Amino acid sequence: IPKVKSCFGCCSLQNGSKIIGWFHLIIFSLLELGCLVKIVSDITLSKEKQARRYVPMLIFGLCSIYIGTMFLIGVYKKYARYIKWYIAYIAAITCFALIAIIVFTITFAVSDVLGYGYYLIILSLLTVSLVVSINFFIVVFSYYRENKGALYESEEFKGIY
Repeated sequence: IPKVKSCFGCCSLQNGSKIIGWFHLIIFSLLELGCLVKIVSDITLSKEKQARRYVPMLIFGLCSIYIGTMFLIGVYKKYARYIKWYIAYIAAITCFALIAIIVFTITFAVSDVLGYGYYLIILSLLTVSLVVSINFFIVVFSYYRENKGALYESEEFKGIY
């Protein structure tokens, strides 16, 4: 795994990790707000079946907000175990984005369901998501590796990791 010395070439890894954490919280808070508005709107319009489609996204968003909050606590208070969970989360999101690109491309090659314009838009969004996830992973992992000795780790959790 490559190691970087700064985040985005302009700030320290610690500040970059804080920026990533806050960015993560803001994005997923907006996602949650949008999901809640859509669910409430569908329920008030008596479209319960459509509202149910957004429940998995709502649950994923809540879990992401929780992980992002724990990550920020880990960065600010220097708790290694919270940072490790975020590293695992970002690795999973990166793998998911890569799999989504592959599946989406295969699906488009087999049948042109959405049309070429939508395909390019969705593929572009998935590719940007993949690149951003990889960048976030490298920055946070570099911060963790660089500060491993300074980060506090509770004795009760050492055996788990």
